[in-house]
Amino acid sequence: MTGQEELYGEDAGSTTLSGSYSYVYWETDYMDCYQRYDTVSDNAPVDVADKIAMHDATVYERAVGFGAFNIANLGLSGSSHQTDICSNHSAFTLRINFVLPTGAQLEQSRCDADTPFAGTYNDYNIHGTPTCSMDGSLNGHLNIPADRILAALKMTRTRR
Repeated sequence: MTGQEELYGEDAGSTTLSGSYSYVYWETDYMDCYQRYDTVSDNAPVDVADKIAMHDATVYERAVGFGAFNIANLGLSGSSHQTDICSNHSAFTLRINFVLPTGAQLEQSRCDADTPFAGTYNDYNIHGTPTCSMDGSLNGHLNIPADRILAALKMTRTRR
């Protein structure tokens, strides 16, 4: 059996879930058997939960809110930790503060972060395991341990 699913809508409220599948069945006229193919589809309204609200991102004393497309541009210029974070091997923690929708709960297996692999900031790496925690309400935190390794040092590491 093969099938396909489509979900229309991208916000809290409701949307329509449509699905279809193809199947094979046998039919007889009491003399011969015939193989038949058919496709069935249906749809139904479904509720869509609220999205997780991204509150802000922090590194030490710096904090910035999330803008369009949930991007936070966190600048360290003028920070008392600017030199530490921008030098080689300086470990720091990026903390993402979020708010879960009413009725939601944190699923630890979804608490993760991807290391940047290209672009302007590819010399920052995740080291260790990101962790999530809740404040006992709907406010939560994703803590991402990171460090900076400059490009010249990365090349040396990959040759080993």
